Amino acid sequence: MLAKLLRGNQTLTSLDLRDNKLGDDGAAALCEGLAENTGLRCLVLWNNGVGAAGVGAVAKAVSTSASLSILDLGGNAVGREGSEPLKTALVANKSLHTLGLANAQLGEEGGIAIAEGLEGNTRAHCVSNLRSPSSAARRKEERYASRTHTCPAPSR
Repeated sequence: MLAKLLRGNQTLTSLDLRDNKLGDDGAAALCEGLAENTGLRCLVLWNNGVGAAGVGAVAKAVSTSASLSILDLGGNAVGREGSEPLKTALVANKSLHTLGLANAQLGEEGGIAIAEGLEGNTRAHCVSNLRSPSSAARRKEERYASRTHTCPAPSR
């Protein structure tokens, strides 16, 4: 239903679906419509039970989106597996400037992947709560942070 709403829609600019239990299948279905949308600027998918497969679908849509500027995947199990497609999307995307990943279970390798994707993205300048415990991930994040700033945590 939401995918159908998003297809070709240029009027809707913000969609907040936090806490809706979309899961991987729901996120994938939503992103089918997002791929054909030219108006959505902000997409909040906070705490929807989305794992690596769903994040992969989101990343595919984000990589080709010319309008999406804010994406919040916080509270989902992005993990290392979901971080790799996000890294690729971050490098390809030219419109995203804010990425929310609070409580996204990135782990050390996931944090490094996101930091590498951000290094390859000249537009992104705000990342919410990207903090990794490892020194290697932290160094990459600090290099990124030296040319950006960190956003406050999303309000719930």
